[in-house]
Amino acid sequence: MDDNLVSRLVPELALDRACRRVVAGAPEGCDALLLGDLVRRAPSGTLLHIARDARHLARLRRALAFFAPDVEVLPLLAWDCAPYERRSVSAKVAARRVDTLLKLGRPAEGPRVVLVTAAGFLRRLPPQGALEAATFRAVPGDAVEEPLRRFLLRNGYAPAEAVRDPGDFLWDDDRVEILPPGARRSITLDLINDGLDAVWEQPGGVELERLDLPPMSEVALTDDGIARFQANYVELFGKPEGNDPLLAAVVQGRRLNGVEHWLPLFHGTTETLCEYLPGCPVTLDECAEVDRDDHLDQIADAFQASRTIGGITEKAHLPVYRPLPPERVFLDAADWDACLEPRAVTLFRASPPEEGEDVADGGARSGPLFHGGDGGDGAKALADHVEYLRESGARVIFAVERDVQHAALKRRVGLPDLPSAETFGEVDRLTVATLPVARGFAIGDLHVIARADIIKSERRIAAEPGGGQPGDPLSGMEPVTVGDLVVHAEHGVGLCEGLETLNAGDAPHDCLRLTYRQGDKLFVPVENMDLLSRFGTPGETIQLDKLGGAAWANRLERIREILRDAARDLMATAAKRSLAMVEPIVPKVAAYRRFKSRFPYTETEDQQAAIDDVLADLASGKVMDRLVVGDVGFGKTEVALRAAFAVASCGRQVAVVAPTTPLARQHADEFRDRFAGTGIGIAELTGSRSAEERREARRLIADGEALIAVGTQALLSEGVHFADLGLLVLDEEQRLGVKQKERLKEAADGVHVLTMTATPIPRTLQLALAGLRDLSMIGTAPVERQPVRTRVLAYDGDVIRQALTRERERGGQSFYVCPRLADLDLVADRLGAMLPDLVVARAHGKMEPGELDDAITNFVRGGADVLLATNIIEAGLNIPNANTLIVHRADMFGLAQLHQLRGRVGRGSARAYAWLTVESEKDLSEAARRRLDAISTLTDPGVGFSVASQDLDLRGGGNLLGEEQSGTIRAVGVELFQEMLRQAIEAVRAGREPEEPWTPRISLGVPVLIPESYVADLDERMALYRSIATLETAEAAKAFSADLAARRGAVPPEVRTLLGLGELKRLCREAGVEQIDVGPRGALITFRQEASQEAAQRDPARFQAFLERHQGTRPREDGKVVVPLAETKDSDRLDAARGLLEELREL
Repeated sequence: MDDNLVSRLVPELALDRACRRVVAGAPEGCDALLLGDLVRRAPSGTLLHIARDARHLARLRRALAFFAPDVEVLPLLAWDCAPYERRSVSAKVAARRVDTLLKLGRPAEGPRVVLVTAAGFLRRLPPQGALEAATFRAVPGDAVEEPLRRFLLRNGYAPAEAVRDPGDFLWDDDRVEILPPGARRSITLDLINDGLDAVWEQPGGVELERLDLPPMSEVALTDDGIARFQANYVELFGKPEGNDPLLAAVVQGRRLNGVEHWLPLFHGTTETLCEYLPGCPVTLDECAEVDRDDHLDQIADAFQASRTIGGITEKAHLPVYRPLPPERVFLDAADWDACLEPRAVTLFRASPPEEGEDVADGGARSGPLFHGGDGGDGAKALADHVEYLRESGARVIFAVERDVQHAALKRRVGLPDLPSAETFGEVDRLTVATLPVARGFAIGDLHVIARADIIKSERRIAAEPGGGQPGDPLSGMEPVTVGDLVVHAEHGVGLCEGLETLNAGDAPHDCLRLTYRQGDKLFVPVENMDLLSRFGTPGETIQLDKLGGAAWANRLERIREILRDAARDLMATAAKRSLAMVEPIVPKVAAYRRFKSRFPYTETEDQQAAIDDVLADLASGKVMDRLVVGDVGFGKTEVALRAAFAVASCGRQVAVVAPTTPLARQHADEFRDRFAGTGIGIAELTGSRSAEERREARRLIADGEALIAVGTQALLSEGVHFADLGLLVLDEEQRLGVKQKERLKEAADGVHVLTMTATPIPRTLQLALAGLRDLSMIGTAPVERQPVRTRVLAYDGDVIRQALTRERERGGQSFYVCPRLADLDLVADRLGAMLPDLVVARAHGKMEPGELDDAITNFVRGGADVLLATNIIEAGLNIPNANTLIVHRADMFGLAQLHQLRGRVGRGSARAYAWLTVESEKDLSEAARRRLDAISTLTDPGVGFSVASQDLDLRGGGNLLGEEQSGTIRAVGVELFQEMLRQAIEAVRAGREPEEPWTPRISLGVPVLIPESYVADLDERMALYRSIATLETAEAAKAFSADLAARRGAVPPEVRTLLGLGELKRLCREAGVEQIDVGPRGALITFRQEASQEAAQRDPARFQAFLERHQGTRPREDGKVVVPLAETKDSDRLDAARGLLEELREL
């Protein structure tokens, strides 16, 4: 195919005079081909394209990068906040807009396409040159400190602990790091005596000649801009009266959230995008003007609502809110037409020209579908079509959305060696490429087959291997901070008062100071902070232990006895399952490969590991009991599908139990879709089915005709009998009731069990942590997953109205969740008064199953704007179009519940929001406040395990052997309880009694601390001390040291000594050494529990050899051993102690 394909197929379009033309036969994807040709023919070398919405803009931008990589593409993103919303545009969008507007003021070096949505085109812009004029400029030698600090704070930059996102800056004494708009790398400024010494581009340290720092916002708070705003504001709204926070903030030079909405008042005049691009031809999506009209309606409605609310607040003497009239901020339809009228305008239309229609023909036609939905064989139809195109000499592009889909698509079409192309110029006869098109098309001899043409369902794309969360979810410890209640394993509950430096052997040594009852003090060397844990019952009145008293020892012994009995019972149950031999389940390779190929995405690394774990368990000949933990939307269901196929293909039955009817229905639909054509029967048993359907499902299960049964707890009822149950899959086990769990124990006897959860209940988590259940983690986030923006606030009707309106205006839906059924009417009345046009559906557990199912199905299909529900929607629902969650009385929900509820949103690529409302923040209990603080902090994808761990900490671990989830481990705290449980189980396994906790004491007579000059922040030092205390090997210490040096610079000698003490502690325990003191001429060793005599009795010859190797070594009457050493410098004492302990360990 030659480069003139478009020019040959599309009649010559006039681009140098005013006219309006339609190009029909220009579907999505092909429009990028057309734009690439048109911009090269444009007299100015620049072309403006107005897309209908942000999704189409993003797709077009990526398609242009493929079809026309030589064309500069400048997207002017629309603001990501609703008209008249009381918040600022996000920093990410603001930075990209500033970068584009600045580039538009500079000459293009080649062909340039400017992309904007219809909504974005309507917004008025700062006058040309305003952002350049507001740019902060300086050269080395200029006095910059005070003006630079003022510029940053006034113009949208934000102080940060680390510079990651545009607009972040880190001011560290005489060095400032900043990430400006449009910059790929941060810049670093060196300051000396308030002056600019040097400007560096990072990383790499390339020195720049000057500093040019644009504002981070289209509203620059310059002195002139502030004066213009004040004058224009007073002229428009009159002399200020009452409480006007906007005016007050601007006059004081402070940025108020949402100040950009008054942009015209700061600049005096505004311009349109067309004024930035004089004479530039314009192209439009076919529905761009329809979207324009919709957005204009939204603007008018939002302005009227804002005026109404503003009037009410002003009368009530509340802070005033004076929105600008729409004509000051936006273009209207007449302005739009006036902008385009003097230009060459081309409208793209996907459908081909009709007979006799006066339009240009773009030449593209939609391609065929290969779903096999009409009863045909889609795979065969695709193979035949590709073969036909190959023989005809056509070029074929298989288009996928993401690079990670290439391999899966190649498997799907049966062409594993299909080459990949990054740009159009690399296209071979048959090629796969990352080209975002919703449907395939053909133009000339080019045929594009989209992934959606082959695969019917649209699912989330998995992340690339290696991304997402850290691989080990159990690593790390909860930090201990000043003011915390802590548990010392040997002394009990005390209060942490901070660090204190003591002299140990005439050398400074940092210790943690703990206070006990009656003011007794305990100083814990920082290398022994692994003996400390946070106390797991915050918010209650806790009695401190008495240092040296018997109460703590008695509590420990009581807990040990409980745990010994519990460990024996748990071990017996686990042993019974592990010893039970069953027929290995190994699916046929070819059949499994075919089933696996139906998964159209590339598995993430840990998702594949979980699948491999499950298949290995099934093939082992032992009964599986595996817990798969993965955050919402991370691909746990695919693990269950693979396991179900393995079992069902071997002729045994699978039961999939979901906690709610809607989730069971969702699972049933997905299983039917994946198992279609395999010959494996599927039965659905839920309360929403008719009595006749339920009877038939039970018959199919009992007769073995249905190898897979999907349902609610009804599958565990006494009336359901399986012919040969081989696998039980439990989705969110914590939602099962007591009776269902008892029935589950009976059903699971001799049956493989696979449990899937995002936030496991404490008992389940305890068992997994203790090693009694096998654990697989899926911690890799999907590639488009973003953190859900979570905010806790006292109920504010205006905030709620804006949140719901914004979601509806962007085409989405919302959840509104209440803790009690009685709350639904209250919230419904509020919504009716605030937003009478909203369509609100209800869902709660008191509804008939069929009615509930219909309500949620109607919502899923877009029949309502808001689903007002109880926590019936907590588990599993996957509705990507719902991206706003509002929780009423969030303080009444548990931490795990809040996490599950938040997991209902953010399952698509759109940014999701969670608003957790309370009646009054002042009246919250301490426990509720901690839960809400935790959920607002844990927002990153993949935090489900952390939520479960914190829930365990907040609620207590519960009774291991019963159903109560809180209260029985308060005596010792959660972390210590977990460690004692682990020790008890290990002791039962080894046939011995658990050891009492102890830690060796080590004194080297050298400084052991992290200097404040190295790490100034106290909390950070304490966190480092606690992490270092867990290092037990030289390799771990070396890796930690390297990481510390990379972040903080060269590691001081005192810290290097501290890093080595963890290995010495381990060697002491292995050698039975309770204390070792090393001085300049020798070492004093104290053995634990007569360990020296025991060693001599075990191997007298080796012990004698040790004494002879160290001439002058002598045991003392008190059992201690003195070992003379050659004169040792301070820096050598760590190595000397290590050598001695390694020798003693071998005894």
